Amino acid sequence: QSQTKSNQTAQSNSNTNTGPQWPQSHNPSKTENILYHCPIPVCGKRIHKGTKELTFHLTTHHFQKVLNSKIREEQNKTRTQRNECPYQPCGFIAPIWSELLLHYGQQHQVTRQFLVEEADNSQLDLTELYEVG
Repeated sequence: QSQTKSNQTAQSNSNTNTGPQWPQSHNPSKTENILYHCPIPVCGKRIHKGTKELTFHLTTHHFQKVLNSKIREEQNKTRTQRNECPYQPCGFIAPIWSELLLHYGQQHQVTRQFLVEEADNSQLDLTELYEVG
């Protein structure tokens, strides 16, 4: 039941956002053999196994500094603890900072938002992401 509710929430969230609509879960039959290219031109990394791996890559390699700053800024605004997700009313508490970074970037689609902003500012081509997701 909670899985259905989270899927409905993910679908409604993805319908209200602009930019690439990435799959919310890993579906091996559809995404296992898809090869994604990192949209950051200087990178060129090729990623298998679906968009979750791409989001992980973007979070940990390209947007880590800006995500760190965003989390701290939001924590100050919401007065949450250093290991707590500032997205309200999430309540996720991470045992280590890197898990909070990944959670915030992936679960709340902040990495995707930064990618869309970067694409607008730098004229990145996100065609591949639009086509697959």
